[in-house]
Amino acid sequence: MESRRVEIEEPFNVSAERMFETLTTPRAIREWWGASRALVDARLGGAWVATYGEDDGESEYVNSFTLLEYDPPNRIVLGDGVLLSATEEFPFKMHTTIEFDIVKSPEGCSLRMVHSGSPQDEESEIFFESSLLGWRNTFEGLRSYFHSNSDSE
Repeated sequence: MESRRVEIEEPFNVSAERMFETLTTPRAIREWWGASRALVDARLGGAWVATYGEDDGESEYVNSFTLLEYDPPNRIVLGDGVLLSATEEFPFKMHTTIEFDIVKSPEGCSLRMVHSGSPQDEESEIFFESSLLGWRNTFEGLRSYFHSNSDSE
């Protein structure tokens, strides 16, 4: 099946260091991504995990990735993803990578996200295609997070 790719790049009025910290700090991830809980083992080969749902025993969804690249404050690559759910027929292995590239600029930084991979069946293809809206919401969540926490820079 043909490889899929979602790419978004937008400028932000925050430093590259602050953007990188926001992408790797559990408290921030909960806020900008709407996760119930988050865990980040911030190192090459570490883990980036976010859960959704109010019940600690049975999260509605769990996204789990390995940090394939970890280069503060410039680049993070997530891969080897697994999506788990207590309410649907999961888990399924996500044959995708998510790249975050942070480029310094005079106004702050630019964040470029590339989500790429190859769906293996119809369900994962639908999941992957819906991620474009999800990533747009993610960038809006980041903007909202920075606006709400503007005094902490």
